[in-house]
Amino acid sequence: MSYETVIEQVKATPVELLDEVSVFLNFLQYRSTQNQSKQKKIPDETYNLLAGTAASAVTNSARETIWEQIKNDTW
Repeated sequence: MSYETVIEQVKATPVELLDEVSVFLNFLQYRSTQNQSKQKKIPDETYNLLAGTAASAVTNSARETIWEQIKNDTW
């Protein structure tokens, strides 16, 4: 799948679900890092902790800025 296809999917995602998309992308990046270092997959409870931490780390104004960039295709 291309980046363009994924970007189009993100653009089509309702704004109220962008937090979940962001958390999931953070998880995928973390998992990729773990796979590259040949460590075992993280258990669900660790993912839930990471997801909660990542979601609380992004401020509402940052989310709005990201959404505006996505809507305007300026990112």
